[in-house]
Amino acid sequence: MEADFTVKNQSATDIKDITIRCDYFAKSQTRIDHSERTIFDVVSARSSKSFPKFNMGFMSDQTYQAACKITSVKPAKET
Repeated sequence: MEADFTVKNQSATDIKDITIRCDYFAKSQTRIDHSERTIFDVVSARSSKSFPKFNMGFMSDQTYQAACKITSVKPAKET
């Protein structure tokens, strides 16, 4: 599945390594699978960055709907 993501960083700190999890649901609303990928890029503080056609891997042919969310980020400058 390819998805278009826009990450909005409202913090005062640059972020990197944005991990996204997508859950895949059948028509019955049963969760049938999931995938998790990391965007290895930096989003500057108080800015947005788009990632068009980001590859989230394969999904079941029974997938009717997908729901994606950010599950973790790292500060760009770790101390």
